[in-house]
Amino acid sequence: MTLDKPHGEARFLMGTLVEIRLWGASEPRAHEACVAAFGEMRRLERLLSRFDETSEVSRLNREAWDHPVPVGPELTEVLAAAQKVSQASRGAFDVTCGPWVRLWEKAAQEGRLPTCGEWRRTQDRVGWRHLALDPKEQTVRFHRPGVSIDLGGAGKGYTVDRAAAILEEHGIPRGWVDAGGNFKIFGFTEPCSTGIESPFNPEELLAAVEMIHPAIASSSNSLRFTEIQGRSYGHLVDPRTGWPAQACAGATVLAESALLADCLSTALFVLGASGERLVELFSMEGLFVCRASSSQEEATLWLSGGLKDRVTMMEPVEAAR
Repeated sequence: MTLDKPHGEARFLMGTLVEIRLWGASEPRAHEACVAAFGEMRRLERLLSRFDETSEVSRLNREAWDHPVPVGPELTEVLAAAQKVSQASRGAFDVTCGPWVRLWEKAAQEGRLPTCGEWRRTQDRVGWRHLALDPKEQTVRFHRPGVSIDLGGAGKGYTVDRAAAILEEHGIPRGWVDAGGNFKIFGFTEPCSTGIESPFNPEELLAAVEMIHPAIASSSNSLRFTEIQGRSYGHLVDPRTGWPAQACAGATVLAESALLADCLSTALFVLGASGERLVELFSMEGLFVCRASSSQEEATLWLSGGLKDRVTMMEPVEAAR
């Protein structure tokens, strides 16, 4: 007997709540598929996390400055997509931002801004051109010591893609996977919409958007920021400068894969209004909220052409297009 109502399960993975919702399958089959999908996500988390000392990413960060390090097909695929977005965004997205991330984590712990000396030393270790990926040989080499990668803007998207693929392999007709703002649907033949959290208040929705591509990802600093000397600093760092990105309040991308949506939403968040060319280059759709200050009243919404008449605003933001 198939389900008229959706079957839903959730787990805490990758530092966030991951939810799966399925339709059109029996309860046992839906549960079996969820177990398999969550298992795949756990496996990938162990491969891609910089916090796990046994992961492939941690091994790269320890050894790749000295010699080419063999990596599996999963990390090869993630890094290939990341490098493509890094080049297209001219470094606004960059998985070698690991040294910046650790510098700001240390600054937050000590309640101070980074020193000029720390800044200069860190800047020399960041740059997507410092990473040499050989997709054929499946090896990675860093061009200088101190380089390290952080897949915070790519890993979740990839695991969502893989989870959705596992669910389809288990014969699930339609469903979705949501990992903290990285969202993918499959099997839907009728138009469907999803909500976008407000970058000003994460408990409210900014808009509802029609899913004209199967994957969507959003980036903002509304939930993750730190206070240093009385001022708030967001967790998303502009890899080109080392400072927390401030061009946008929030950015959302719809794309064919959750991996690409994840990378590109981060790039758009860093670039702000100048990111319009990326939307056209990757044939995706996107929106971002730019602001002249922290005031919502001064915010401006930019929509790509394909989202016209497909977005319903829940909050009053002036439309730029």
